[in-house]
Amino acid sequence: MKDINRTEELNASRLLDGFFKRKAHPAVQFVKYSICGGLATGVFIVASFFFSWLVLPALRTDDPILQIIPLTVQPVEESLRATRFVINPTRL
Repeated sequence: MKDINRTEELNASRLLDGFFKRKAHPAVQFVKYSICGGLATGVFIVASFFFSWLVLPALRTDDPILQIIPLTVQPVEESLRATRFVINPTRL
């Protein structure tokens, strides 16, 4: 039983060593880039909604984020909202 645990520890250690090396297996590179891309997308979405909520208000009362997080939004005319939407970081 101890031999199996030791083997699993070696495999986990080898996997982590490969994960942090500059030249890694293509599958490990794919996972690393997927994690970084997901984090970058999340930061972009949060920044976009933050700017559209506080900096240049461009959220509507029926925006999907408002169903998840109860925020108070300022009423904005549609033409002004559209202009601010273009100025704010582009949202999905």
